[in-house]
Amino acid sequence: MRGRYVCAVLLLGVFWSATAARAQESVFPPEEYRERWTRLFKLLGDDVLILKGAPAPQNQRAFRQYNTFWYFTGYEGPDAVLVADGRTDAVTVYVPARQIAKATRVLAERGIARVRPSVAVRDALRSLSGDGVTFYVQRFPGEGEAQSRDSFSPIPRLLPGYPPPRDTRAFRASVLNVLGEGVSVRPAELLTDPLRRVKSSREIDVMREAARIAAEAIRLSIQVTRPGIRESALAGICEYVFRREGARCSAWTPIVASGPNMVRFHYMQNSRTLQPNEMLLLDAGPDYYYYTSDVTRCWPSSGPFPDPFDRIYDKLVEVHRAGIAAVKPGNTPRDVATAMVRKAREVGLEGLLPIAGHYTGMAAHDVGSYDRPFQPGVVFNVEPLWLDRRNRRHLRLEDTVLCTENGPEVLTPLDLLPWDRDAILRIRDSDPEGFLP
Repeated sequence: MRGRYVCAVLLLGVFWSATAARAQESVFPPEEYRERWTRLFKLLGDDVLILKGAPAPQNQRAFRQYNTFWYFTGYEGPDAVLVADGRTDAVTVYVPARQIAKATRVLAERGIARVRPSVAVRDALRSLSGDGVTFYVQRFPGEGEAQSRDSFSPIPRLLPGYPPPRDTRAFRASVLNVLGEGVSVRPAELLTDPLRRVKSSREIDVMREAARIAAEAIRLSIQVTRPGIRESALAGICEYVFRREGARCSAWTPIVASGPNMVRFHYMQNSRTLQPNEMLLLDAGPDYYYYTSDVTRCWPSSGPFPDPFDRIYDKLVEVHRAGIAAVKPGNTPRDVATAMVRKAREVGLEGLLPIAGHYTGMAAHDVGSYDRPFQPGVVFNVEPLWLDRRNRRHLRLEDTVLCTENGPEVLTPLDLLPWDRDAILRIRDSDPEGFLP
């Protein structure tokens, strides 16, 4: 019975892929983009912001815009350049000539009326230089499909000396060449990252839906779990649900780690066959209208939670609750980590890694300062990790949490995807009726 469900993923993939592509058109109304520009121009002052869009794909994949470029424009088209002049509050998007008609129509719906051919951008930049104007140009590469900024380089290198990849480095160099020597240039991320860090009510609505979709996907994966099934089949279940629910695809390759693979934090080969009575971990989230959620659950392939996972898991739930409770205004990620370490000591859990989690939004590991206090609208993923490397054991819980004025709100619908061990086993042992649409 369960085998035919897994096969159905392949049969319906094309249909859901087309549905997801159509779904990306108009998630935010024009006023959302106007609000973003209003906030940006307050930060920009009399200076100029330059953003580069994603290049045309060099593979047989559908185009996906860079996150920050899409954040301000909602435009999906390759090789675009955005120039925002803070002195006049004018926004101009430069696109290849063949895209002029499409870009004019789409950007007008987003409140951006000025569209020009790419060949005009050089003269436009020269006309803007001078009179002490500072140009804000991207220092870091744009986040494309299944990318977060910290995936480009180890975190310790994300410093002023960080060398961007070829695409961003070449663009930055060409801009500086056009502007000439002596021009004042600062990183665009100083302006754009704080805006992306605090989500609007509309962004939060999209992220709630992304969290629901992730919960549906992992719940169904739990239901079809059995010894003998491959990790890749459960990853396929997630991909199926994401596309069925209107997402473009998964926001990263789902992590389905069984048995000894659980200790590999970002294991994505998904090639092992599940054995009886062993634990597995699934970490997944959709790319839904350029936003995601990040959810992880652990459960046994068959039978009850084996020793010592049963005792460790219950303690980890308590630690998870403590971390979530710390996502409130005025606290920082450091406070989340401190709360989880303190609770681990209280419940006698040894082996907890002193890691809080990460911001989540347009990227799984979203942008944002880890030194700034939480405020309403910030979304942070709480992720306690227990590790016994010597015995190759690992457990992880993870949920996307919204900071509100009244404290934390777990975006993952816990009625669909609970933490309780017995509830998870009941889901696993239930029949996945209604799998197919």
